[in-house]
Amino acid sequence: MKLSIIIPVYNEKNYIRRCLDSVYSNDDVEVIIVDDGSDDGSSEIIAEYADRFKVIRKTKTPFGVSWARNVGMNEAQGDYITFLDSDDEMSEFGIGSMLSVVGMGFDVVQFNHWRQQNENRAARFFNNAGWYAKDNLPQKWVLVWNKIYRRDFLIENAIYFPWNIRFEEDCVFNLRCLAHTDKIVHYSTATVIKHNDNKNSICH
Repeated sequence: MKLSIIIPVYNEKNYIRRCLDSVYSNDDVEVIIVDDGSDDGSSEIIAEYADRFKVIRKTKTPFGVSWARNVGMNEAQGDYITFLDSDDEMSEFGIGSMLSVVGMGFDVVQFNHWRQQNENRAARFFNNAGWYAKDNLPQKWVLVWNKIYRRDFLIENAIYFPWNIRFEEDCVFNLRCLAHTDKIVHYSTATVIKHNDNKNSICH
């Protein structure tokens, strides 16, 4: 298994189907969905994909995105791990681009992404809504959904997401990675994620 795609989900019924339709599993790719106790109908949508993807479901009080990602990491079997937020989607050639660098010896590989501006943000910053390409270097190094991570590297250095913070947990995760390796590369020719600027997300 070359790549594990971990998708944490909590109450994303408006986006989760689009997200799951953008990924696939085969002999090289596994998809792990961690449902953190959704109660808005997301779980019913996820159940439709249970024959194709691995689904981990928790029915009690949500523990948060760090818990969900850590659970997915513990279940992952791929040589590399990536994270896909449930309100985003993989670009058409995203998985192929990720697979193309597996085996090159890097601990972390960062890619570019497309970004969808919502109307409010577009009015403030860009004057029009819509998709635009974003080169991630260097300002987006904090993100985890624009990268793949070598699984053995994470295990050997006990790198997980912090359970005790709700915001900027991806920054902490990446700082822990940077503390243990210089085998990091930015793959500037590949745009792998279509990031939805969801005004209801935690970061907003």
